[in-house]
Amino acid sequence: MYLKHHKKKFMPMPSFSRSPLNLGEDGPNLYLNFWNLNQTFFLKGKTYRTRFQNLLNILAKRCPHAIISEVEEAMGVEALSNSQIAEEIRTQRTRGYGFQTMLNSMRMQLRYSFVALLSENCVSLFNPSLHELMLQILNNKWNDSEHTANFSAFLLDKMHFELDPVARPYENLPDVFKRLRKNPDIVDEYHEVFDGSVNYMRQHRISVSPTLTRVSRGEEEETNRVIRKFAKHMPCFVRLNFVTETGDRGHYFGSIGHMLLGFIHRVMQNGVYLGNRRLSFLSYSNSQLKNHSCWLLCRDDPYHTISEAQIEAFMGSFSHENNFLKRQARRGQCFSTSKKICELQPDQVMFGLDDIVRNGFTFSDGVGYISAELAKQAAEQFRFSQVSAL
Repeated sequence: MYLKHHKKKFMPMPSFSRSPLNLGEDGPNLYLNFWNLNQTFFLKGKTYRTRFQNLLNILAKRCPHAIISEVEEAMGVEALSNSQIAEEIRTQRTRGYGFQTMLNSMRMQLRYSFVALLSENCVSLFNPSLHELMLQILNNKWNDSEHTANFSAFLLDKMHFELDPVARPYENLPDVFKRLRKNPDIVDEYHEVFDGSVNYMRQHRISVSPTLTRVSRGEEEETNRVIRKFAKHMPCFVRLNFVTETGDRGHYFGSIGHMLLGFIHRVMQNGVYLGNRRLSFLSYSNSQLKNHSCWLLCRDDPYHTISEAQIEAFMGSFSHENNFLKRQARRGQCFSTSKKICELQPDQVMFGLDDIVRNGFTFSDGVGYISAELAKQAAEQFRFSQVSAL
């Protein structure tokens, strides 16, 4: 943001910068959520120095790591007339609404990948070929099935390594997409990823800071019991991380701690929007709780019928746990990363074994028996040369 000093007032000058505000999900400025470093942030009209300073103070509190500098003139940037500024705003609003409309027509995996391209500063809404690529995917039926959408999203994630927005800001994105689609090595890698082990799946993450919402490209990560069971609904699951503006884990104490905790509570309560789809809180593993992370679930995806009730029915009943925190910890064990070894039938399991009681304490968690055959099978999966259980 550049500001031009004019007597006692400031006249905003348009420039290219990251929007300092994470705007709401509704209203005419929704598209600003998807802009990256090449976005334009306009302030309407004129304002007094004191009012503008109040805005800067608020931003400084929400983002203590931000560096806010004030200059009298935008060096190397030609000042625009009022009519040029108005035309630029209309153009960017049109592009923003076009992006939003096409995004709302796509499956979740494509939404993640397109927003990730913007979040990681690989492309910009100022590149008209971004809209051409989105139209091609919608018109050429790349969004019609789960398989084609997964493949298209995989190619979009691969574009992160092909694009250079600084050296080639207006690169033809449909050409890059086509080149990757016809690359046999990329096609083989796709089949290897999606037809491989259920213990690893391609997953996206959403990082929320006090001022920004960013989506990462899909990466292979270890799965958990719930994800493996509902693997066909994987696009509805996403991890949420609360981070600082530098991407680190936050520490919420001091003068702004209360405000930041209130912000986190609001996100947890209202969820995160990706276009017109709402991702709301589902659960967390014990390690996620320590890292300010949790799982979100999209409950209103027309392509996937899944609900929290279905997931809870699969995980089992935790109603016998009267302590709320302990009950959530038990649920969280289902979301801890793990590897599938095999499936056992009820007649292969011995129930009703007595707990180990010693010195007045009952030992039940993590205490049990396993057959030598199954122990060896588990050791092979983890590539252990020795098994201490035998």
